[in-house]
Amino acid sequence: MGVDLVAYLATHLNIWHGGLYDPKASRLAPFNAVVGGPVTHAVGWAMGAKLDETDGVAIVYFGDGASSQGDVHEAMNFAGVYRLPVVFFCQNNGWAISLPTERQVAGGSVAARAAGYGIEGHRVDGNDVVAVFEATRTALDRARNGGGATVIEAMTYRMGPHSTSDDPGRYRTPEQEQVWAERDPLSVAGKQLTAEELATAEEHAAAVVREVREGLLALQPPPVEELFSFVYREPTAALSEQQLAWKVALDA
Repeated sequence: MGVDLVAYLATHLNIWHGGLYDPKASRLAPFNAVVGGPVTHAVGWAMGAKLDETDGVAIVYFGDGASSQGDVHEAMNFAGVYRLPVVFFCQNNGWAISLPTERQVAGGSVAARAAGYGIEGHRVDGNDVVAVFEATRTALDRARNGGGATVIEAMTYRMGPHSTSDDPGRYRTPEQEQVWAERDPLSVAGKQLTAEELATAEEHAAAVVREVREGLLALQPPPVEELFSFVYREPTAALSEQQLAWKVALDA
């Protein structure tokens, strides 16, 4: 998408809210921490693309846990009714934090829900990069050709904890994790390459990691006064008062 990884990851470092890149130019939306929130945004963008009669397609990524949010159902229904060019990509890693998929997805499949909205639904092996690529390309082509929306459910596994406050040892066994570790998508993809191709890929990955790490460490925190600069298009009276109080406190 033409987005520099350092510019994107600045959000995760809290250096800049929304990243240091142009979302409109790159067509990559800023990071969104609302569970299921980006799904409605993608459908809105897809509606705009259809009204403008372009060949643009929106693709949005979310987890199996997020698929139970009301926003996701509304988005899929809207996409089905208006036959919108959008791809709903669900990364089903088996766990909505500590709740297994079978206890929070009725029917056990996110892809199966697509039929209820009159759109396509497909399950793929989420640990097979080729399968994921082909399913995504097919769905994008279909949307561009007027075929409407698609739900892709990529079946994978979350190897680590959900967050730093999560202890997966309380709800699953090391034996389960070991079985899935042997199906790690990087290892599976590596086996599909020749020794020369794999060495080239690893060398490239190491270079990218090094460059991104150095770039992130070189970033400087933004000026503190910018805390008040981009909240509203025009500053409100209350915000101006807060900014003045902040300046007075600094000078005190």
